Amino acid sequence: MNVAATEPIRLYRKMSAQEAAVFTGAGTIRNRLTTAMNYNQSDQYRKYFTTSLSHTSVFNNANSSAPENERVLEFTLNQRDYWAFLERRGTPNQQPGAFDTPNTAVVNQERLRAGTGANFRTADQVAQVYQDQTHHNVGISHGNVEEFARMATGIREVAPEEVESAVTAARAAMMAALGHPRT
Repeated sequence: MNVAATEPIRLYRKMSAQEAAVFTGAGTIRNRLTTAMNYNQSDQYRKYFTTSLSHTSVFNNANSSAPENERVLEFTLNQRDYWAFLERRGTPNQQPGAFDTPNTAVVNQERLRAGTGANFRTADQVAQVYQDQTHHNVGISHGNVEEFARMATGIREVAPEEVESAVTAARAAMMAALGHPRT
């Protein structure tokens, strides 16, 4: 992820314009997050975030009728607190019962990584994300929205051009890592 220790963690979420309006509206971050979570009262419900801005380009949003009705928001969080939260609450998304415990933060790398490593089955996989501070997805539940809100220092809408730029940079980095010339 290459985030300096003094910088915040940035999490991204693609959502409908209606949901984005809740997150960017009036009131405290805590109140906005709580209101947004009220969309679904199930203990199993999660709002998913990713550490990769380019990854938001592949998200599908069932609550949006058209791509022009979608928004990407950036959530900044205190880095030290976030990693401590992930270490404490992070649960493999494929662990039996992970969604039945209301305070888990389910973690995976689906679409950030292909193959068997994309969905996590063991605590060691989550611990590796924490240890290496690598890109991941995290699902926040009703049981930990208060804790998540305390870590949040800001919310802003990301311009579509920023997402496109992140996708271009990610592709270039991947091609360079594979030893391919830029195309």
